[in-house]
Amino acid sequence: MKMAEREQEHRHKMEDTIVRKESFEKRAGLIFAFFLAISAMGTASYLLIFTDKSWPGLTMFIVQFVGLAGAFLGAQILKRSDKDEESED
Repeated sequence: MKMAEREQEHRHKMEDTIVRKESFEKRAGLIFAFFLAISAMGTASYLLIFTDKSWPGLTMFIVQFVGLAGAFLGAQILKRSDKDEESED
């Protein structure tokens, strides 16, 4: 009986470790994506405002904005489809 209890305790520790690592990876990914988006938007804004390179700046800004909007909307669609699948089960 003690062997089964130790095995269960070990399994719980392993699951906790996995959950913590996945949570950290998600947070780190979000932080990295945020700084990447801010730097790209800043570069595009700099090109638009302070230099006479308006076309590259505008193109970069539009591509960045569409990419961020697409990522946000894609995440919303995935959440809805996950909720729909859970409600069907």
